[in-house]
Amino acid sequence: MPINNETRKDPKIAREVLERLLPDAGARKSCLRFLCDSIQLAHQLAPGSWGLTLQKDLVRLNVGHIEVMTFEHDRIHVVFDRDTKPRDLGTIPDVHIGSKTPVYKSVKSSSSCNFPASKATGILPLIRESHHQLIKQAVETPRNNMTARAHSPGVLRYLEEEVGIHLPKIRKMYRESFLQTGYTGRNANNHPARVQSYCQPSVRVTDHEPNSSCSGRGRCGCRGAEEGLSRRRALFRLHRRRAVWWKGLV
Repeated sequence: MPINNETRKDPKIAREVLERLLPDAGARKSCLRFLCDSIQLAHQLAPGSWGLTLQKDLVRLNVGHIEVMTFEHDRIHVVFDRDTKPRDLGTIPDVHIGSKTPVYKSVKSSSSCNFPASKATGILPLIRESHHQLIKQAVETPRNNMTARAHSPGVLRYLEEEVGIHLPKIRKMYRESFLQTGYTGRNANNHPARVQSYCQPSVRVTDHEPNSSCSGRGRCGCRGAEEGLSRRRALFRLHRRRAVWWKGLV
């Protein structure tokens, strides 16, 4: 069955993919618990900064602008903080440390390792702390709208069923995501477009009158004066017109 936005909502599809990628029940259980811990940490630090991507040949956890963990067929890929990694990690058989450092320019201390899923039970506890340090840095990077659109709620539901814990949910708020991260669409070279904007997303609307704290601009979450609303809408349109198309990822 092809993976699309509809099938990504189905926990049965997520179960089928993950059981095919991680056939060993013991290793799969360790990987799923490790994934749940990472999700909970990312959500605690910055709700809405993370997402899960489901493809027919992988399951990936994205935090901010980068991937932090990927499950492939009998292979685990984990991104961690280079400064806090275990000293003897590179000496463990079948563990391959990535040669590219940093793995992502947006997180200067990012490093990565790959190892067989059969080794997950012994290796994942060793890199847990350095992996969590990496997540704390990743939440500070802008959210990637491409991975936000590909978020897979079905994987979350499968994790809750399999591990037996409650996991946080995130919403797809494209307009707020655009305003907060500065990414919108693709340019002519098929690269992400970044908008240099400091506008704030629309928040709750109340009957609060403008005062000295918000000056009618809605900074405190109020409706503000009609003039203030019009000004914000005009600024939003202006910043969209002044989008800066750039050629590389952060």
